[in-house]
Amino acid sequence: MKARFLQRPFPLPESGRRRLVFIILASLFVALFLIVFQPFGTYEWQHPNKRLLLSGFGLVTFLILLFDGFVIRRIFPAYYKEESWTTGKEIINELLIIMTISIGNYLYSLWINDRLAPGNFHLPHFLFIVWTTFLIGLFPSVAITLYNQNRLYNKFKNPPQPAPHSDTSPENDTVLSLDFKADNGKDGIALLASSFLYAEAADNYVDVYFLNDLGNAEKQLLRAGLSRLERENPLPFLVRCHRSYWVNLHQVGKVSGNAQGYRLHIKSTELSIPVGRSASEMVMEKLKEV
Repeated sequence: MKARFLQRPFPLPESGRRRLVFIILASLFVALFLIVFQPFGTYEWQHPNKRLLLSGFGLVTFLILLFDGFVIRRIFPAYYKEESWTTGKEIINELLIIMTISIGNYLYSLWINDRLAPGNFHLPHFLFIVWTTFLIGLFPSVAITLYNQNRLYNKFKNPPQPAPHSDTSPENDTVLSLDFKADNGKDGIALLASSFLYAEAADNYVDVYFLNDLGNAEKQLLRAGLSRLERENPLPFLVRCHRSYWVNLHQVGKVSGNAQGYRLHIKSTELSIPVGRSASEMVMEKLKEV
């Protein structure tokens, strides 16, 4: 049972503005905690810049969290994929971050004491720094991860399903056309709305998924921006469900959900796409309307 819980999908934190705000707040918490409570013997320090030196541990936390959130995921993109991210991976990642912060705190403590040299490594001191860092960070990190996993799982596990189509359904999509132009103005794809499935942004390109004449899913790569294609083809049932996905809601057969949020499953295919958590309510409302 515990193993299955750790294997449940878990949302990978985005490397964006919200992540940066979290990193800043977490670093400020560490600095303020040490300055206010002065635990683990720091109360006995005698130094005119004691508070400034203690705040340096918050800076260590900031730099390591910044590296984790914005650098290491670009170095190992295959590992940091949301579709394969689980509760167990999230906990392991949190433990690795805490271990790295422990090492950073140890090196910083040597530096402020003018002992940053290879011959000054002191195992008991190192273990003490690791232990105190774990005391501050381990239990809150694991508890928050488990709480969020349970909260998000319960929120998304029973998603609403697409309503029966109205008179504006796919039968009428055969008279609506879509024109996807590449940035060069020459290449492009012309489709009936009824055959368009979804489009996925990939750097400066867009993968357009559609049904071919045989009714099979096919894709074509265009050098274009997803936002521009969306603006040039404004139909109410074509919705930006995620920062990287633009979907034809008339082609959604069912909706599934887990702690990572909702996924839209495309009719008569094995394709499915994520719904951004910030867009989930809007997409579910749109599904009821179409």
